[in-house]
Amino acid sequence: MLLGKNRTDCTNCALPFMWMKSLRGRLLCVVAAVVVAATMMVAIVATWTNANQITVNNLHRIRAIADAVGEVSASALIRDDIGSLYEALQTITDIQALGFVRVYQTRTEAVIDSRFPTGPASSNSSLKGRNPLSADASEALLELARAESETVVYQEDAVLVVHPIIRDERHLGAAIVSMPRPSLLDLCWTTFGRLISIVVMICLVALAMTHFLIQRALRPVTALTNAAIGVGQGLLHVDLPSSCNDEIGKLSGAFSQMVATIRRNYERIHQLAFHDSVTHLPNRALFRKELDQLMAQRLDQDGYIFFIDLDRFKWVNDSFGHDYGDQLLRTFGSALQRQAEEFSFDIAFKRGLGDTCDETVKTPLIARFGGDEFALLVYPGYTRDEVEQFADAILQTFVEPLEVGGQPVRIGASIGISVFPEAEAADMVLKQADMAMYDAKQRGGHDYRFFSREMDAHLNARLAMERDLRVALEQDQFELYYQPKVDCKTGQPVGLEALIRWNHPELGIISPAEFIPLAEEIGIITTLGTWVLQEACCQTALWNEKGYEITIAVNLSAAQFESLTLIDEVEEALMLSGLDPARLELEITESMMMADPNGAADIIALLRERGIRFAIDDFGTGYSSLSYLTNLPLDAVKIDRSFIAKMTGDESSRMVVETILALARNLNFETVAEGVESPEHIAFLAESGCSLAQGFLFSRPVPAGECDLWLAENTVPAIIPLPLTGVG
Repeated sequence: MLLGKNRTDCTNCALPFMWMKSLRGRLLCVVAAVVVAATMMVAIVATWTNANQITVNNLHRIRAIADAVGEVSASALIRDDIGSLYEALQTITDIQALGFVRVYQTRTEAVIDSRFPTGPASSNSSLKGRNPLSADASEALLELARAESETVVYQEDAVLVVHPIIRDERHLGAAIVSMPRPSLLDLCWTTFGRLISIVVMICLVALAMTHFLIQRALRPVTALTNAAIGVGQGLLHVDLPSSCNDEIGKLSGAFSQMVATIRRNYERIHQLAFHDSVTHLPNRALFRKELDQLMAQRLDQDGYIFFIDLDRFKWVNDSFGHDYGDQLLRTFGSALQRQAEEFSFDIAFKRGLGDTCDETVKTPLIARFGGDEFALLVYPGYTRDEVEQFADAILQTFVEPLEVGGQPVRIGASIGISVFPEAEAADMVLKQADMAMYDAKQRGGHDYRFFSREMDAHLNARLAMERDLRVALEQDQFELYYQPKVDCKTGQPVGLEALIRWNHPELGIISPAEFIPLAEEIGIITTLGTWVLQEACCQTALWNEKGYEITIAVNLSAAQFESLTLIDEVEEALMLSGLDPARLELEITESMMMADPNGAADIIALLRERGIRFAIDDFGTGYSSLSYLTNLPLDAVKIDRSFIAKMTGDESSRMVVETILALARNLNFETVAEGVESPEHIAFLAESGCSLAQGFLFSRPVPAGECDLWLAENTVPAIIPLPLTGVG
């Protein structure tokens, strides 16, 4: 408390100094200093002049009195009438400001003093007894009295005039008149004090007028200063008068323009910082800010978070271009905004009619998080049934194709819903909604799912896998397995396919189907693909040095195939391993090829010039156009295992396989059948002219060491085609 009080006192004491630091205070201080200095100089000069004048006037006055005393005393001294002289001296002594009056009689050397009614006495005793002067001074004064000329004596506190009394050339004596000498302090107070009083009044009037004039002159500057302080505090709505044409007016106008520019830039920055540039909806930052503020309150009712991901948006974006994709996002955002407004209005209208609730409902906040992901903040006040109706209404938006740029497009949406304040942290609410959305997408999409605790366990496992996956490559936890590809006629191995496995230190071997999608999502799939390419090339080069003469097939991810560094990565892998480019085969999917057929053709052509082979993986499961297929510079097609598994018992699958084989044969493509597991499969393929086969019939995917033994010990006999009678 004492410390706070001292701080307050110091602040109050500092206020005058703070005022003096202002421009107005400085000007007033300068004016006051000039006036005070001028006043001091005038007072000093006036005091000195007045002191001299008073001294001269007093001297004239004393001389006049001394002369009058001499005239009066002359007759009395001649008559020796000391009594009448004493009475006359008493009358003269009554004059104000007069010290004493004495008459010295030469004949008797007596001194008649107006203050002492005694008779004549000797001069020495009288002068010594009745004069405050010292003995030495009295003797000096008697000497002056005996002189026949007038003498003026200046003492510290008095002025003495010794005037000789001469009548008929007789020296009768001398009149001695004393008058107190005014002190310097009295002279200064008389003159200086009056001047100071006058000057103080003048200063007060001058300072008041100066303050008024300065305030009037500095009024625009003060307005500018206050405006600048306001702008510094974020108050950008200021209006300054700029009617005058002087420098202040021009400065005010320029300042107003500057503030207007800052305000526009601030609004633009705020728009860019909290709104999406494509849809103009709130972005993740604004959504998160609103959610944090809402969750900081004590909520009695539940709120909901919707996480929406568009189905097949990537296909639309890749097929029609990014501009079309942006138009689709804007169209969906506008439809979602209308849907939210209609939903909140309908709920409020129903509650108003039913007279069941007086509270108002707030329109949900819609935001775009990025890509094709949208989020909705459903404020507390809605029931779970109403939220489910809202989710159904959003899904109904996609029942009919959306009109984008005059062209209809059919897409869907997967919605995940989480509830707060069941989850106490905003991050957790968003993660739960995201997890529920992925669950809806995994169930086929175009549906909504509420988050459940079962999803929480899956979420934690997924987060743990994501954490482990980021360090798995650094800790050398990945390993390549190899599955042979054999000639359908001879059964001899002619190639291998490299398949990655994750040797997790706790979970053991993890299939690519579990971690490859996660690697694509967290952005390490390209780094992982580069490692696979280099490792496979190095291992295959070793096998070829042993004389096996085999090729190696490596799958490329979509991100790796679209990367601008793919060609350099392939060149680096070949250079590090020393592998013959003709022994390397890169596998891509139909969707990767169809995303940008022209770009895909250019990349394939550049690598094939180096002798590298290309194959389409899982052919028949995508949506390839035969016109694109005939134009792409490919070497092989791989028939998907789903057709191979059913071809000996299903007529349709058998016809698909035969069609693919005939098409590949006419286009001069090599064919590879995946998933061959029985002698009937290989017999049918050999009879139908399939080039190569791979599957469990020959070998499962095995590590490099086991594959080395398999290559060394392989004794697969020549395959004898079986009769196909009854197949189908």
